[in-house]
Amino acid sequence: MEAGFSILFLLMIVVWVAVKEFTSHFRDIHIQDVMSVKFFVGFLFVVFVLCSCLAFQRWGSWAPFNGYCLLILTATLVIVLALTTATGIETSAVTALWGALAALAYHHHINGDFIQFTAIASLIFAPILVMALSFVFQLLFNRFIHQRDCHLLVKTLYLKRAMLCGVVIGSIALSWNYALLITPLLSSIVGQHTLSVPLHAALLIFFFAIVAAPAVQFGIQFKHSHKNQSQLFLPHLYSATLVMIVGNVVFPLISPAFQPIVVSANQLNFSSRLAMERERMLQHIIKWLSITLITPLLAFITGLALIATGDDSLLVVVITAFVLLSCLLAHLYFNQYNKHRVTKKALNDELIRQSEVGDELNRMDVAAVTSQFNVMTKEIDIKYKELINLSLHIKQQRQYLEELSLRIKKLSGERDVELLRNKMNDMARELGENLKLSAEMDHFYAQVDEMHKNFVSRLLMRCPTLTEREKRLAILIRLGYSSKDIASLMNVEPKTIEISRYRFRRKLKLDRSVNIVQYLQLL
Repeated sequence: MEAGFSILFLLMIVVWVAVKEFTSHFRDIHIQDVMSVKFFVGFLFVVFVLCSCLAFQRWGSWAPFNGYCLLILTATLVIVLALTTATGIETSAVTALWGALAALAYHHHINGDFIQFTAIASLIFAPILVMALSFVFQLLFNRFIHQRDCHLLVKTLYLKRAMLCGVVIGSIALSWNYALLITPLLSSIVGQHTLSVPLHAALLIFFFAIVAAPAVQFGIQFKHSHKNQSQLFLPHLYSATLVMIVGNVVFPLISPAFQPIVVSANQLNFSSRLAMERERMLQHIIKWLSITLITPLLAFITGLALIATGDDSLLVVVITAFVLLSCLLAHLYFNQYNKHRVTKKALNDELIRQSEVGDELNRMDVAAVTSQFNVMTKEIDIKYKELINLSLHIKQQRQYLEELSLRIKKLSGERDVELLRNKMNDMARELGENLKLSAEMDHFYAQVDEMHKNFVSRLLMRCPTLTEREKRLAILIRLGYSSKDIASLMNVEPKTIEISRYRFRRKLKLDRSVNIVQYLQLL
């Protein structure tokens, strides 16, 4: 049972490493500039199988963990990776491994000397070396490519060649690095069974490669980089590759006493970013510390907690499954919550934008209506003044005619024919000059009717039986003329206007308490 669950947990770790750590190493390199993604994944598949076979051939007979330690180790890695992934904390399977190994060494399940030097070299020395090498490779690329006096196409060709070499060598170094991570776990599983070691190695390595290859392809396509980032992170690719070659190949060749130094691709990635992206240094420092300190410490505490359960392997499996399921549900919940929040924020922003657009349109409409109203008001004021002037002129004409009538009556008793003839000539001349009264009256009423078309229409809807005389009476009342002025304009007696007003009020069925002027102005 312990071996079966260890294999299951190891598969989960392999998938996580393929998606998170392999892709982080090539995340900022535009792979399609040098090869297709499918060809790159196939190349990784072959390289990983070869590296796993070589590593297993070298350490295949070496089984450092018994069944219980192997279960504790893989369960700790699964729990830590699940917790950190669900909470969004930057993490690494390699640094979590050092914390889990420290927990086992603390309880004397394994020899502490096995991890002391390699853990310190992996967590401390390798990131510092990558920072220094990133500066060196950045200077070299600037001097020999970016600042080189040649055509832009030649520079692009050099960059693609450097990228191709970095991707090929980096893939081999990274595959060997993580093959060394999995080899002790595989050899511990194989060492507990009666089947031959080569058969176990072939089956397990092939199965892991089949699982890892699609995961790597998914991770690279899901986190595709921009073309303009490739040349910026070539120094990281070369510096991390050189560190892995030195730690995993050079040191073990110098002396068999040295163990291979398995390093974290995520940790090296943020180490190089600290050297090259100074404007986001604080953010990269936090993530680097999360991988270097928080992940091993969490793995150490988790390992101690699992060891404290005793030798009950089933309880370890149940705890691991519960934590894994809880983290998965929490991750799905927070993803949906974040999507809902983003959607809600986008909807609110769209509503605010539409509201602002509507308010702006309303302001424009109000401004247009106000401007049009001001223009119409000015025109009405001008027309109203013209009507007032015209009414005054008509009033003067009426007064003149009344005076002329009195003068004619006085002349009826005159006996001097010559004097009568002269006065009649003078009166005829004055009358000829003032015979424009009827034309001006017609012009006056035409203007009144033109200005008050809508008013007359609304008035006829209230009382369709109004005569033409009553329409003009209503307009003059609405303009504020008194009965005396209206009588003067219509050339009738004021008493006649009063009678007409009374009949007009009865047609509109207005009560005596209603002010007819206000009523007509509000109509």
